[in-house]
Amino acid sequence: MQYHAHWLLLVTQLYLYALAWLLSGTQLRGLGKQLVQHTMAATCMASGLLLVAILPPDLMLLAVPYAIMSALLVAGFLYGSNAYLVFFDLGALPHSHIWLLTLLAGWLSFLLGLPDATAPYRITLLNLMLGSIVLWGVSRIHRPSLNEFPGMSTWILHLPLVLFASYLIVRAIARLLIGESGLPELTVSSDINVNQAMFYMVMAAFFNMMSIVRIGTRLTRQLHMLSHRDPLTGLRNRRSLTRTYIEKKRRHPLRVCVIFVDIDHFKAINDTFGHHIGDEVLQHVGRQMLSRSTDRFRAFRLGGEEFAMVLRDSSLPEGLELAENLRQALASQTLAFDGKPLQLTASFGVASGTLPDIDMDSLLGAADEALYRAKHNGRNRIEAAPLAVSLV
Repeated sequence: MQYHAHWLLLVTQLYLYALAWLLSGTQLRGLGKQLVQHTMAATCMASGLLLVAILPPDLMLLAVPYAIMSALLVAGFLYGSNAYLVFFDLGALPHSHIWLLTLLAGWLSFLLGLPDATAPYRITLLNLMLGSIVLWGVSRIHRPSLNEFPGMSTWILHLPLVLFASYLIVRAIARLLIGESGLPELTVSSDINVNQAMFYMVMAAFFNMMSIVRIGTRLTRQLHMLSHRDPLTGLRNRRSLTRTYIEKKRRHPLRVCVIFVDIDHFKAINDTFGHHIGDEVLQHVGRQMLSRSTDRFRAFRLGGEEFAMVLRDSSLPEGLELAENLRQALASQTLAFDGKPLQLTASFGVASGTLPDIDMDSLLGAADEALYRAKHNGRNRIEAAPLAVSLV
């Protein structure tokens, strides 16, 4: 009874994980497919191990119960690996393929269980399949994981999974070499199986903890991006500009050039074509700015039809050149919406200075004043801040 208590504890743990993943689907929007995979993984593994915990050993060793147990464990491991394929958008296995593989695993276990001579090798086959599934899953997600979570964190997370898979495969080989003492059946009450049950519990906890860490890290990054990105154009927003150039204390001088951009007659565009076309115009301008982005150049949408560009380590002439390049690009293209042509133009104000000799607020104000003059002097033009500001 003490031996079966370990398997019942593991089963309870897995069912609780399944319930937790299922309930989290009501809170974590956009992760529904992955949470389904985690829920199926925990449910299938718990159901398979439940047979070991509740059926008498003699009955469990019959061909049909053993095949069902093997199939459910294979399904659980496949769904566990599939959850990460979904997480990294790697073309996960459809449910039909998973259950086809599950039926194949169950059928092989059933055939091995019919003759008495081959029945002892079912546990070898099961461990080989489970270990191979874990290694396959890790190999598929390792490179994408390094891209999203660079550094040692990915290696630290994947090493226990590789060790767990190696443990399963080594146990399978030990069964072939030294028989029952190397890998006893799950139904046998032994110290080896008690340790194996505890090892499964630790790995189940680790696997779920690893999933929570990755989901939490991605959600945190997404929230950070949403707070610093304009959702319509994909450009950085005013908060990002403020945090980068105003709130951040600068110890070393940095020469910057600020360009303010304002779409001409934007209200007329909304009134004539509708606000949905106005949004497309904003996206068009955003794409033009993003296409010119470099390591030294950042583009921002400040709100409405107002944009800004900040060039690092640059001079006023370089800023004027970039502004002229963008002005010509916008003015040379005739857009068409609902069969109506639209000639898009924009006005520009440019200012340059060295931080922290001049504070960023003053530089932004100078660029805004230059933009106002460009609007006042006829639009579709560029005005520079007074030389006194630009030489600071």
